[in-house]
Amino acid sequence: MPESIEQQLEQLQKNYLAKLELDLQALKRYYQQLADPAVENKKTTALISLQQLVHKLSGSGGCFGFPDISTCSEPLDTYLLALINNNEQCQTEGISKLITPLFAAIQQALKK
Repeated sequence: MPESIEQQLEQLQKNYLAKLELDLQALKRYYQQLADPAVENKKTTALISLQQLVHKLSGSGGCFGFPDISTCSEPLDTYLLALINNNEQCQTEGISKLITPLFAAIQQALKK
């Protein structure tokens, strides 16, 4: 018997949440790399990787029923993209202010 649309959507959301746990770990890893002076040569790569992941979360959160993830991701995505496009020095203080609410939104979603 075919699954109902609701069951399919529920499964998609479960799959998203499973991936979200990995995304949270990656976000934390990239952020730590940006804050660590010992890995200065990897900061550009970490910044770009962080921006790409945040951009993905900005678009996907609301689609899977977690609008707070999208809402918290959007300003961080904009900030990171400006740093990259303007070739600016990475400011972990600015990133910290914007990434903390995103961490909270993801952790809240993972409690479901």
